Amino acid sequence: LALYEIDGAWYVGHPNGTSHWIRNMQAAGGCTVVRRDGSAVRIAASEVEDLALRERILAATGTAPAPAGLIFRAARSHIRAVGRYFLLSPEQASS
Repeated sequence: LALYEIDGAWYVGHPNGTSHWIRNMQAAGGCTVVRRDGSAVRIAASEVEDLALRERILAATGTAPAPAGLIFRAARSHIRAVGRYFLLSPEQASS
């Protein structure tokens, strides 16, 4: 599981596809992200289907610190075939 920021938007996913984490994300429709400062942000998640955007996410996986980035680059074709990624959008607070 990894979180990537691309052009200010957050994406999260798993390179091996439908893991338990992905199933849980789909069932819940979102998650809560706890930021480094301890603040919690409720997030809605929608799967990325756009192929060009998926390619940008795949490129970002290769920039992860070693050894992860090296592994992601070596496994690019596998990740392209089965990896699943989601756009995370902060939910609006109800008033």
